[in-house]
Amino acid sequence: LKAAATKEEKPFRKSILNAWYGDTIRKYDKEEEFWPSRLEPSVSPLWGIFITAYAKKWLFKLASKVKGWYYSDTDSIICLDTPENRELLAEFNKTVQAKVKIFCDKYGYDYEKLKALGTFKVEAEIKRLKVWTTKTYAYEKTDGEVVLKAAGLHQKEEATSEIFNKKELDYHGKV
Repeated sequence: LKAAATKEEKPFRKSILNAWYGDTIRKYDKEEEFWPSRLEPSVSPLWGIFITAYAKKWLFKLASKVKGWYYSDTDSIICLDTPENRELLAEFNKTVQAKVKIFCDKYGYDYEKLKALGTFKVEAEIKRLKVWTTKTYAYEKTDGEVVLKAAGLHQKEEATSEIFNKKELDYHGKV
């Protein structure tokens, strides 16, 4: 869903994907009872815990093998760009795609449309990285473009290399 979107469509499509996930989880009311978020029955909130834990298990398994792991989040990593790391990511992607294929075959979904779900891809080659806190970081691409990421914000203004002048965590080199 996100991969096929234009830059303008990505926040909207990501919201839809998150909403589908959220619709499967029951909400907890003040009377300490669970109730469905929609008219249709839903699953226990424990599903959210299991899904997150399962994703982190795979992410940490990958992290233990990758060299030069600088930052990761739910669906992204920033690490050294080496042939070995690219091979590890390719192997990880094959494993995920096999699981997606099984799911699609079992439930009748179009695998070609979903095969990239849960996989990693190289989105940028960067030369500098600055991390302030979780979900708040900036990087400079090898072409000089500076990208600022901050949780909950859809960055429209352009960041400049001045952001790297502060003394917080800096890394200089190919990542």
